[in-house]
Amino acid sequence: MLANGEVEASSPATPVARWRLALWVVIPAVATVWGALGLRGSWYFYDEWSMIANVLQLPLSKGLFLDYNGHLWTLQYLVYRIQVLELGINSHLFVEIVFLASLLSLELSLSYLLRRARVPLVASLLLAAMATYLNGALQNNIFVVQLASNFCFALCLLATALILGSTASLQRASVVGTLLFASVFCDSGIALAMVIVVAVVMVRSWPRRYWFTVLPAAVVLVLWFSLENLGPSLATTFSYKCVFAGNLLITSLGTLVGGAFLAGCIVAGVVLLLLAYAFWKRLIRGVVATILMAGLVGTLVEVLAISQARASVIGGSLATANRYLGQVALVLVIALAPLVTVVFADVLSRFSLSRGREVVRAVLPAVLIVGAFAFSFNLRHDYQNAFGTSNTIVKTDAQSAAVLLERGCPSGTSLVLGTRPAGAQSPPMITGLIEDLIERGKYTVNPHWRVNRVVRAIVCRPLS
Repeated sequence: MLANGEVEASSPATPVARWRLALWVVIPAVATVWGALGLRGSWYFYDEWSMIANVLQLPLSKGLFLDYNGHLWTLQYLVYRIQVLELGINSHLFVEIVFLASLLSLELSLSYLLRRARVPLVASLLLAAMATYLNGALQNNIFVVQLASNFCFALCLLATALILGSTASLQRASVVGTLLFASVFCDSGIALAMVIVVAVVMVRSWPRRYWFTVLPAAVVLVLWFSLENLGPSLATTFSYKCVFAGNLLITSLGTLVGGAFLAGCIVAGVVLLLLAYAFWKRLIRGVVATILMAGLVGTLVEVLAISQARASVIGGSLATANRYLGQVALVLVIALAPLVTVVFADVLSRFSLSRGREVVRAVLPAVLIVGAFAFSFNLRHDYQNAFGTSNTIVKTDAQSAAVLLERGCPSGTSLVLGTRPAGAQSPPMITGLIEDLIERGKYTVNPHWRVNRVVRAIVCRPLS
C-alpha cells in the first residue's frame, strides 16, 4: 500500500499477485453463484407488480421520471420495460440477471473502496460479501426490485474509491461526477445519503476547484425532493420517529455480527471503545479519518431519512422491512472497517510477533468475519424459504386468476377486475392487470391449471 492510499501494484507474474487476483475472482464468483441459487423459483412479487403496471399504463416519457413511493427509479422502469414489453412475464430470468449484476457490482465496488481505505484484502472481500448477501442484506439480495438501490450504492462506492487517497484531475473528476449523476436515476433515496458521503470525502481529499463535480447530482436531488412526494407516510410524532431512528441504527449495528437489537447494543459499546482508543492513540488520520467521517455522516443521513419517510409505515417490525437494515449496515461497514483495521494493527504492533504479526493481521479478521457468516447463514436460509413460499403463492394465484379470465367465472358469479388474487401477499397484482398482460400476449395461460378455490372466491363475486 502506498502512502497516499493507492493500492501497490504488483507484477502479474508474481505468485502473490496471482493469489490476489484469484481472491478477487473466486470470492465474488462464489457469492454470486450462491445469490443465483437463492433466486431459484422466484417470480414477480409485490413492488415488481407496480413496476409492471407502470410499464403497461405509462408512456416512456412519464415512466422514466415517475415518483414511486418517493423514489426516482428511472433504471428500474427501463429494466422492467424490457422484461414486460419485449420478453413477457412468463419468465423472470432477465430481471434476475440484471439483479445479480447489481449485487456483483455492489460487492466489487465495496471491496475496492475498503482496499483503498487500507483494509486487508481478504477482510475487504469477505466484508463486502457479507454486507451484500447476509443478515441485514437479506431482502437486498432476494427481493429483485432492490436492483435499483444496489446499483446506486455501487456507483457511489466506486466514485468514493476513485477520490480516496488519489490525486485530483479533471478527467477523474468528470468520471466521479458522471457516476454520481447516474446514481440519482437508479435510486434517489440511496443517492441522498451516498452523494453526501462522496461530498465529504471530496472536500477532505481534493482542492476546491474540483468540488463542482458533486453539483449535477445534488441539483437533481434538491429538485426531486422539493417537488415530489417522499412516499407513503402516516401521521406520527417526532418522539416516535426518534425512537424508530435509534432502533434502526442499533439493529443495523447488530446485523454486522449476525444479530439484532441486543447484539447492536453490544456492538455500539465496542465501537465507542474502539473510537476512544483510536483517539487516545491518535490513529484517526488521513484516509481513515476521511472515510470514518464520511461514513458516519452518511449513516446519520440514511437513518434520519428512513425514519422521516418510513417510521409510521414500518412501525416496530423492522424484520419485514429488512432492506432498510441492510442499507444502513452497508454505510456502517464503510465507516467502521478502516477504524477496526487501524486499531487491530496498533494492538498487534505491541506484540513482538515479527513476521507472524502480518499473518495474524491478515487472517484473524477473516476468521471473525467467517464467524459472522456462520451466525447469519441459517437466518438467511429461513428468510429465503419464507420469501420463496410467498413467491410461489403469488405465482400460482396469478395463474388461477388468468385461467378464470380465459374460461370465465362459474354460473351465478361475475368476474371483478379490481380484485387482488394474491391478497396481502402481493397487493399491487390486480386481476385487471393480469387481463391486460394476457391481451397483449405478455402472459401465457396454462389451460390445464387447476384453479385455487380461494382465488375463485376473490375474483368471482356473487351476482347481486
